Amino acid sequence: MRLPGWPLFLFLCVFRILNVSLVQSYFDPDEFWQTLEPAYCTVFQSPCAWTWEWTRRPASGINLLESSLWGPARSFVSVVPTIVFYRILQVLGLHESHYWISRGPMIWNALLVAAPTDWAIAYSGVWLWGNYWALLASLISWFQAYSLIRTFANSQETMLLSVAVALVCPELFGKTVEGFQRRSSLAFLLGGLSVAIRFTSLAAFVPLGVLLALQQNTFQSKITYLIMPCALWGLLGLLVGLVIDRWFYGFWTIPFLGNFHFNVILDHASLYGSHPWHWYFTVGLPVVAGLLLPMILFMKTGVPSIRPSAPSPRNTTNTAEPVNTEGYPVDTLKELEKLHEQLEREKQEVEERLRSLEAHRIMVQNADSRQRMAVRSLWIIMLSYLAIMSLNDHKEFRYIHPVLPLVCLLSAPYIQQLVVDFGSRSIRQWAILLLVIPNLLAVLYLGRFHQSGPIHVNKAILEAALKVPSQTLFSIHYLTGACHSTPLYSYLHSPHVQFDTWTLDCSPSCRADPSQICEYERFDRDPEAFVDEAYQLTACQMREDETCEKVDKIPDFIVTFTRYAEDLHLSSLGLHAMAQFPHHLKGVELAGWTFGDTEPKWARYSLTSWLQLSVEEMVVYAGGKFAS
Repeated sequence: MRLPGWPLFLFLCVFRILNVSLVQSYFDPDEFWQTLEPAYCTVFQSPCAWTWEWTRRPASGINLLESSLWGPARSFVSVVPTIVFYRILQVLGLHESHYWISRGPMIWNALLVAAPTDWAIAYSGVWLWGNYWALLASLISWFQAYSLIRTFANSQETMLLSVAVALVCPELFGKTVEGFQRRSSLAFLLGGLSVAIRFTSLAAFVPLGVLLALQQNTFQSKITYLIMPCALWGLLGLLVGLVIDRWFYGFWTIPFLGNFHFNVILDHASLYGSHPWHWYFTVGLPVVAGLLLPMILFMKTGVPSIRPSAPSPRNTTNTAEPVNTEGYPVDTLKELEKLHEQLEREKQEVEERLRSLEAHRIMVQNADSRQRMAVRSLWIIMLSYLAIMSLNDHKEFRYIHPVLPLVCLLSAPYIQQLVVDFGSRSIRQWAILLLVIPNLLAVLYLGRFHQSGPIHVNKAILEAALKVPSQTLFSIHYLTGACHSTPLYSYLHSPHVQFDTWTLDCSPSCRADPSQICEYERFDRDPEAFVDEAYQLTACQMREDETCEKVDKIPDFIVTFTRYAEDLHLSSLGLHAMAQFPHHLKGVELAGWTFGDTEPKWARYSLTSWLQLSVEEMVVYAGGKFAS
């Protein structure tokens, strides 16, 4: 059994860096607003965009526990890698580069998060199955390619769990190997760091610790294992996270308690959307696992193992002197002794052969038993995680990303069956294509087209601003019907210009108060009235004086979607559409057949005479001094 080494890790680094080029889209605000923007604020100081999770503060004069419950809901542990990356850019003199500030963290994440996750899957797969099919499952997974390289805390949680499982996989899979205590200690140290990032990591590391403890021989040793290394080293990982947060916040706090208080005790997570309890089982996991899930649920196969080769048959050809049968005088006694010796040798060879076959049978049986136990353990961890995560009303696909490596491990024998043992060679080739192509198409569509507008608008604004040398401060208003619809200062970085930005408020303080209507709600209900109020347009139109207060309030740029553009009448503010970027597919016309929404307000993209796409665009409006 050959375990993965550095050459494979270097290959995975190159693979995931190439993966970055396929992902130029917007998945969720947390990718930017909970990692890039806090790191940007920490390193470059100003301008800054801290969200409420970072500015949440308790009342003064209370103890650490209470202050933590009402304190920050985010830990700097997940931001430290990006902060380190920005510091490295400063040392190398690359900190003025827009590309390295905006896209560089994703490349950094590919090296520090995505590649280690793949390597851990490969390592565990070799221990479990004796091959690299689990790694192949990870490399062809659409969600791994789409989400793992992004700067989500969930991606780091996925990596930490994958590495922890790899560290203890021999014992988790039923085989004790030297250094178990040391590896277990490191695994649960990583678990403590993962909990510091997201308290939901407990849903995976607690079952992992219990499963490993149950494999200990005595009741006392089981309890001892739960205490040391599980609890003590997990607490040490938490302590490391607390020290990191103390350094960056400037005061002692336990952010995962603040996150738990906000999301669970106050149940404010549901303010940002809710789903039924079964959503992770009926929608979340099928979408995240993709084609891997039907294989592990419905395909039939034996449990392939890293089976020792059966002993080679020995040469049992009779090499003793033949009995003389030609009628010559022989010594009958000597001849009988030789025949007896020959039969004894053959008997010993047969007995040795039988012992070897029995040993081989026992080894195969033990290997099968270990693999069945390993598969059961992986299912227990995965289902426990999904069940506990289902208790919260607010659910997202990325929240269950940590179980995807476990799905990859479980799918390995089925991929092997599909690639090696499934029908004729041509059938196997088609089966491989049917497995790879849908995943690749999903990554290309979601990574290059779907919600790609937010990635491009700020770059277009920055390029337009740099063409006006007489001005160094520009204002941008994001009227997108939601808060945090685009990256911010990390994607507007330039040493030559600065930006003053405004996004619609959607903080929990207004969401949780029934008497208040958040800015994003007021804008979405009546965009025209919101603009009139925000820029005093109606008041100015009623005055004869052409120079009214609205002039100072009109920004240099407004970013919005085509569904709002007609109602905003931004041309009356002296703004024109400077750039449009595809954002979301709304409908398709195929050979006269209509699918989805093909209203005239959407942009039309004609791919052929018989195929047209209706696409919602993200539009940048700018003043007259900015060329279209």
